[in-house]
Amino acid sequence: MLKVILKSGELDEVRARRCLSYARETADIETALAAMKHLAGKLRAANSMSPAIERELVSLEGDELYGLARLDELPAIAIDPVVPTPGRLLYLLHHSRPYLTNGYATRGHGVATGLREAGVDLVCLTRPGFPLDVVKDLPAFIPESDLIDGITYLRQLHPKRSGRGRSQMYFADAADQIERRLREIRPQAVMVASNYVAAIPAVMAAHRCGLPIAYEVRGFWEVTQLSRDSGLEKTMKFRAQKALESRVAAACDHVFTLASPMRDELVRRGVARDKISLLPNSCDTAQFCPQPRADALAEKWSIPQGVPVIGYIGSFVQYEGLDDLTRACARLRREGHVFRLVLVGGNTNGTVEAEIAEIARESGLGDWLITPGRVPHEQVDAWYSLIDIAPFPRKPQPVTELVSPLKPLEAMAAGKAVVMSSVRAMAEMVEGGQTGLVFQKGNADDLATKLAKLIEDRDIRRSLGQNARRYILAERTWRSMGERVKHWMQQL
Repeated sequence: MLKVILKSGELDEVRARRCLSYARETADIETALAAMKHLAGKLRAANSMSPAIERELVSLEGDELYGLARLDELPAIAIDPVVPTPGRLLYLLHHSRPYLTNGYATRGHGVATGLREAGVDLVCLTRPGFPLDVVKDLPAFIPESDLIDGITYLRQLHPKRSGRGRSQMYFADAADQIERRLREIRPQAVMVASNYVAAIPAVMAAHRCGLPIAYEVRGFWEVTQLSRDSGLEKTMKFRAQKALESRVAAACDHVFTLASPMRDELVRRGVARDKISLLPNSCDTAQFCPQPRADALAEKWSIPQGVPVIGYIGSFVQYEGLDDLTRACARLRREGHVFRLVLVGGNTNGTVEAEIAEIARESGLGDWLITPGRVPHEQVDAWYSLIDIAPFPRKPQPVTELVSPLKPLEAMAAGKAVVMSSVRAMAEMVEGGQTGLVFQKGNADDLATKLAKLIEDRDIRRSLGQNARRYILAERTWRSMGERVKHWMQQL
């Protein structure tokens, strides 16, 4: 009812502000947006634009939620369309190497490499403002581009998003800069990777230029935040981010996403199923491959020759289930199994590490737990060479059921016997009993049972590892992902 009254224009400013306040309190996205538009129109129609009115207008149109209004106002037909260059793709990323080396940057580099190998005329651009508005302790000079493994990343350093307090102004200014780049580069199509901060201005710019655009949905960042704050789901912030992601996906010509659970979620959010394709995580099979055992590293950390090593390399996040893994391994030691548990990585505040150490101390795992902390990227191969069994014990939470991780594929490519949690996004990554084992999610005892089977049977470990690598080589190379995007471009 409130939305109907707002659209009719019958509310005065005072009542519209009350309506907006109520909508914020109740996390009513559509009513809040309608109230914002109504108030902005009233303020712009004022006879004089006083400083107070200007500040309120900036506050309204600077609200991140107002980005939905931009998507609602996209032109149906480009006024000044770009003449495209066949086979050329502009790939827009939220962030990239060398300034960040997280999973997002790894996937971005992998997809870019695969596109180049597939013969796509590729131009990579990071969103306006990166790295200035994200990375601390930057060098005094940021080059206009970075060349990494043959991939050139162009930079657009302004506008910056941080410190503005005006997300809508960022969207508008960033769209102008991306449009300028599109008119210079003249691609056949645009592909933008999560999240909406990069995607909203990219969609605006692509529509102005009359270019088709695909959205590469790598995750639902608002769902990831639920793992840290379970009460977030009922807040305006959560619902606004969900609405922004959903509208962006719906506004694009095509959507790529990682796995079938994510595709199903996008359909539930209103995206047409027939315009969604899977672009799964993959890995560099030349970098991640079976390696000779790093004996010097094993000796340094007192890992005996011939003793099976259970190992995890990655982020220490609560939902990864490393506490369950530690408990499972403590049980295995009590039952007389001989092994070592290696956990490589960490997190920013050290809480997960502290919990793991306490569990190991109380359960008697003792010095069979080896935690070297975070290691340089160039040492990852050496650590993988010591690992025989690679468990990924993710807990059953919304983010883990939806979003598939990258790390298990690297372990599989390295020929390791993987043990996966049965969360939906991971269970579909392996063929149980052939390319890996699956345990009941959240069940440390079942995890221990599966690990015990592998500890005691070297032949099964070897067979699973070999099958896993063959699967990755056949199905999960970055080149094959590049071919999928190229196929979409050829259909345009």
